[in-house]
Amino acid sequence: IASEKYAKKIDGLTNTIVKPLLQCTDSKLFYPNENSDCAEDILFVGNTRGVFRTIVQDISKTSYDFSVYGTGDWVNFIDISHFKGEFIPNNYLSQYYSSTKILLNDHWEDMRLNDFPSNRLFDAFASEAFIISDDIPIAKTLFKSNLVTYKNVDDLIEKIDYYLNHDKKRMLKAKRGREIVLKQHTFNKRVKTIVDMCLSKGLYVILN
Repeated sequence: IASEKYAKKIDGLTNTIVKPLLQCTDSKLFYPNENSDCAEDILFVGNTRGVFRTIVQDISKTSYDFSVYGTGDWVNFIDISHFKGEFIPNNYLSQYYSSTKILLNDHWEDMRLNDFPSNRLFDAFASEAFIISDDIPIAKTLFKSNLVTYKNVDDLIEKIDYYLNHDKKRMLKAKRGREIVLKQHTFNKRVKTIVDMCLSKGLYVILN
């Protein structure tokens, strides 16, 4: 289960062993890969599913210019000037993440309540992006202080202002976030976790 909190809950409801296996990233696909053609000051990549995403709704209440990529009915929620397209191919995502000054992230409400960290956090940090996200409890444990979170619109404004004007601090958090992800949250690390668990239970593992 991709949440430590929810894995503990389910573990208490069944005789089956339940362990957390968090989201992770492919470091061969997501890595620092700046491209001036993909550069944005503030970027959000995500779908609507008919819902006005929280962080986009919040930044819409500010005077900042920002860009949004994603499917759904974004034009019903934001000014058309902010909408840049429906889809960024996976092999180009790292270029957008790496080239953006501030990448915005949020979680669907059920994910936030059950402490499921978004896969975008892992992919974006692997790309050495600087991220501002809504607040979920595990964020501080996973990424230390390198993931910047906000509480309300005023707090979001304050943090965007600060980090747009402090390049070195912004880039340092992005670099340290990448180091954490490469050390602990790649697919190779998750495979090792699965293999070690199987071996600890006396199971044979065949890897092709």
